[in-house]
Amino acid sequence: MKHSLTRVLALLLVMVMAVGLMPTVALAGGDDELIEETYVHVTYPVAGEHPNLTGLPMYDDDPFTVDEVHFFEVDGDGNPVGKALDESYTFEAGKAYACQVFLTAKEHYCYGEYSHGWINFRYGEMNVISNKEAAVTVSFICASGKVTVTFDSNGSEDAPPAPIQVPIGGCVWDAIRSSEDVRLSDKLWEQFYDWSLDPFATDFGAFYPFSDPVYDDLTLYAMWIPCERSVELWVELPEDCMVNGVDKPTVHVPADANYSVEADNMFVGLSDGFLHLDLIYGDPLQKGETYYSRALVYTPVAGQLPEVILHGAKIVSVRDYDNMIEVIYSVTPQAGDTLSKASFAINTPRAGQNAITYHPEVISLTPGVHAGVQGWFDSPELGTELYEGNLEGGKTYYALVYVGDDTGNYVVSADTLQLNVEGKNVQVVRKVDLSDTMPNYVGAVVAVTVPSAYSFTADVYYGGGKIRSDREPSKWVTVMDFSGCEAGPITMEAKAAPGYMFKGWVDCETYEYLSKKPVFTFNLDRNRHIRASFVEKLPFEDVGAWDYFYEPVEWAIHHDPVITGGVDATHFGPKQNCTREQIVTFLWKANGAPEPETTENPFSDVKSNQYYYKAVLWAVENHITGGVGDGTKFGVGQTCTRGQAMTFLWASVGAPEPEPVSESPFSDVKPNAWYYKAVLWAVQYTPPVTGGIGDGKFGPEKTCTRAEIITFLYKVYGPKG
Repeated sequence: MKHSLTRVLALLLVMVMAVGLMPTVALAGGDDELIEETYVHVTYPVAGEHPNLTGLPMYDDDPFTVDEVHFFEVDGDGNPVGKALDESYTFEAGKAYACQVFLTAKEHYCYGEYSHGWINFRYGEMNVISNKEAAVTVSFICASGKVTVTFDSNGSEDAPPAPIQVPIGGCVWDAIRSSEDVRLSDKLWEQFYDWSLDPFATDFGAFYPFSDPVYDDLTLYAMWIPCERSVELWVELPEDCMVNGVDKPTVHVPADANYSVEADNMFVGLSDGFLHLDLIYGDPLQKGETYYSRALVYTPVAGQLPEVILHGAKIVSVRDYDNMIEVIYSVTPQAGDTLSKASFAINTPRAGQNAITYHPEVISLTPGVHAGVQGWFDSPELGTELYEGNLEGGKTYYALVYVGDDTGNYVVSADTLQLNVEGKNVQVVRKVDLSDTMPNYVGAVVAVTVPSAYSFTADVYYGGGKIRSDREPSKWVTVMDFSGCEAGPITMEAKAAPGYMFKGWVDCETYEYLSKKPVFTFNLDRNRHIRASFVEKLPFEDVGAWDYFYEPVEWAIHHDPVITGGVDATHFGPKQNCTREQIVTFLWKANGAPEPETTENPFSDVKSNQYYYKAVLWAVENHITGGVGDGTKFGVGQTCTRGQAMTFLWASVGAPEPEPVSESPFSDVKPNAWYYKAVLWAVQYTPPVTGGIGDGKFGPEKTCTRAEIITFLYKVYGPKG
């Protein structure tokens, strides 16, 4: 009965939609649970395809089934035209269609007036037929074809999801069932967050909206949330060594920690490995008695148990509960004893922080002992005036730390107390007797050296570059800008995108190349701005990014008209010799391949059916060549020397008179040589067309290679000429 009914309803919908949407039926199902949202996956067609009349719930546990899928043609007002399309229909590009899906609620579920429907995450018109049956309708424009969406795991060893095909103007949800289909496993110490168009995205709001229309091929990069490999906690007891409804053990974490923590407001007994939740309110902690408490550490990555480092207490047990770590710890107060050792930790500031606004935080690591601080001072003598400026990297500042007990739990003396300080670049300079002003406290002058801070920015264009810090060798950092880093090794790796090849790492201040290798390591000892340089990957195996003729060849093959291709599909032939007709043809094309005005051919060896015919006629009428010998032949097939090539080039720009010089720039170019003015002009050109072949020689009689002539042409006719 169900299938026959829905077929009838499909036809009725055609008539109803002509005058309006199908009326919503507000029916309840007794004690059945209302289905508020339905998400359905249907394969949207593109031009040339046929209707796929099947659909699936977007999620495996959805409380409904998909009974039937229908497609209709619609007019400009969105009204159906004709009957439902069968499987033989061929979709047309740019035409409007509607997709209609019929649903049935599973047992114990029902539809009602607050039910909503989605097809491929596109909101659809929801029509409730009965408390158990409903229809969702979505309109769309048929795409002319599909684009490819690829997924990059962005540093993970996990294989990325397979590329998918998406209708042009459709969205990624048109091609996948659910987010689980494109989710990656978590890397060690990192958790998959979402996908982004930016491989270096650090703002987790930069995720890709899967409902956006797609018109071109694109790559989505996995975004990862880093997790601490270890968590560090400091336990501090209340000053009065008592626990009540307000005071409790304080658990501190570093300010920049990538995790949070909370501690129970209680001490508990422990026996046989089980906690006894015997709350202690207001009772003093007894000397020599061991008490227990619990801290809950929340990490961003589930299922991974970082190392736990605990100061001021003893770890009893550490257990992992998904994204939470339970740490049970114990303390044993020694009330009334002479305090012989005390430890405290002080946070180290970063360069640039203001000494007034950044007050040094000191945490006691000894149970029952209180610690505080005054600072900053700019000399170990402290003085009476606090330092008020900005803290400078590499400079040492001083603070007065006081450690003691005002409850009588300990007897504190500067003579017997040994102080230990923890913190980066921190040390105790000397102890100070505070007994006159702060009984039962000992002071310590502490030196804190602010780490030198450098900014580091790396620009990577046209490639999948990444930066890795060797201080965390297993963690790829997709942040492209570091600040506040200390001197230390930074390793970078650049990977060229399709169609490009890596050239080198460039210092953006000096514009010098620092390394030609994709993997580059250096110490960050000053502010650095580095760029990964990429160039277009040419089709020729014998043209590399660092060849002097790379840019000329790139220019030549992209010139309009193309000046020259390769000697075959994958080779340019840079070392091959050039003939006279080849060089003249190159010159002709560099000038735009103009139609020669004359049709008179003075050379018997130049035939009208040859590729160089027009180039030679143009060269003759522009006084670039007069041929060889008696002038009746051009010299087809003869190799061209460097002297001839330079003379051709000089004549092509009008044979300008060079500036007179006292001596020739090359020992093998004499003032009486027929190519002397051409070579002198080439040296004086800005930038110089040639610097010779070395050892103060030009090599006028040496054969001109393809790489050399293309380079000469580029310097005169190229973008820098």
